[in-house]
Amino acid sequence: MDWLKPSYEHGYDVITMDRYKQIGAQQSIDIIRERIGDRPVYITLDLDCLDPTVAPDVSNIEAGCQGFMMDQVMELLQATRGMNIIGGDVVCLMPQKTAPIKSRP
Repeated sequence: MDWLKPSYEHGYDVITMDRYKQIGAQQSIDIIRERIGDRPVYITLDLDCLDPTVAPDVSNIEAGCQGFMMDQVMELLQATRGMNIIGGDVVCLMPQKTAPIKSRP
């Protein structure tokens, strides 16, 4: 995974989808909470992490890769309660991919 190399070089502890599937939500949450502690956190929800069946209008759908379902994303986001959240955003929605709604005559 060459695209992750810069993250590893900067010392990030990356939890890939394969790793998440191995260790599960709770251990992933424990790793995140331990790593961040009480430091300020900015959360970016990249919609590319969602399964294409949940979010077909994101920018980079990877065929054959199962992404997160909404209940999994909500579990991870809810686990940030009590953390020092200073902001956040949602990225990679591609509304131009959405089929236009045709009005009825």
